[in-house]
Amino acid sequence: ITVKEFLEQWLEETVRPGVRQSTFVRYDSIIRLHIFPYVGGLKLNQLSSSHIQKFYGFLRQNNRSPRTIQLVHVLLSKSLNQALRWNNITANPCALVSKPKVLKKSMKFWTAEQLSHFLELAKKDRLYGLYVLAITSGLRLGELFGLKWTDLNIDNSTLAIQRTVHDLNGHNRVGEPKTSKGKRNIILPKFAINALEGHARAMRSEGITSEWIFCDTIGHPLRRGNFRKR
Repeated sequence: ITVKEFLEQWLEETVRPGVRQSTFVRYDSIIRLHIFPYVGGLKLNQLSSSHIQKFYGFLRQNNRSPRTIQLVHVLLSKSLNQALRWNNITANPCALVSKPKVLKKSMKFWTAEQLSHFLELAKKDRLYGLYVLAITSGLRLGELFGLKWTDLNIDNSTLAIQRTVHDLNGHNRVGEPKTSKGKRNIILPKFAINALEGHARAMRSEGITSEWIFCDTIGHPLRRGNFRKR
């Protein structure tokens, strides 16, 4: 069996049943774009630590980002651990390879003045309520896009996080939060409640009736790509 044949089997039998579709697509893309062309044709039981170390050097020389090389290593290592359990190989060659390193970037935060300036300008945008909620709640983008009006309890100032929306190959997919703890209730400050009530009035003035709190002009959930572009 070749590395390519094994990885295709691993993706279908081990990865696909256990991860979200968006995660599967990402794994599949990394493997086909970066692993198959270099080591895919090798026999699985002949893949050595030397092959893999040279492979990482090849990726660096071809301007692949440190994060991409790190993901390649993670996927190779995980898949070869499965090959070990299936008795396809007697040892995981990734175990003797120097792990690719990614330098951590320090987080940059807005000052109170920058935040106030942004919100003042954002009042002119139809998604002002989304920006306020993002800032006051810390919700992920997919969680913000997945909010429905039924999740909001104005009387108790609470918001239920029930789902996420992912942009998969240009199409939205609604799914569960990433972990079991992802489903939760959060308490909103009055500032956020006021912004959401204003957002509801703005949607009605546009003639939009949608179950989604933040939607496009025809009532569908926002798409990540379009949101970032605009």
